[in-house]
Amino acid sequence: MTLLTVPVARNTLAPVNFDGRTKDVTSPREYQLAAEILMPARELEGRSFNNLAMVKEAADLFRVTPSAVSMRAWRLGFIGRERFEAQMDVLQVEYSQRPKPRLSNPLPVNALRNYSGIECSRRMLSMLDAGQLSRADLRRIVFLNKIPASQINRFREAVG
Repeated sequence: MTLLTVPVARNTLAPVNFDGRTKDVTSPREYQLAAEILMPARELEGRSFNNLAMVKEAADLFRVTPSAVSMRAWRLGFIGRERFEAQMDVLQVEYSQRPKPRLSNPLPVNALRNYSGIECSRRMLSMLDAGQLSRADLRRIVFLNKIPASQINRFREAVG
């Protein structure tokens, strides 16, 4: 979020993309500012980044990725290029070998609740209860005809 906020604050509205595994020396001013906000140089001074365990410890402390800490330490001159590249290589291997989470399909009622929003969904259910809206209209407007009217009670439970 910080990297998205900095360009707005600088009135530089442009798409932001960043490969955290890059070994590129250059970086736009926005990235430098975001790095300073997230990992202030004065708070990194005196820390050792000689091994990956120390990098990961700092990453946990600053709530950033280990590759961001390694890159910041390198750019601040706390580690040399060889150590930086070695750390980035190990991190890239670890990243590629991490277990991939299994994504499950959300229940249709939960997906529709999120799409419509809880407040809108509650108001539409109130209108149904008050007789101002038919079950068919609720199905068409809120459910987008994705689930049958028989799922209204399940949707009501999902909305809470």
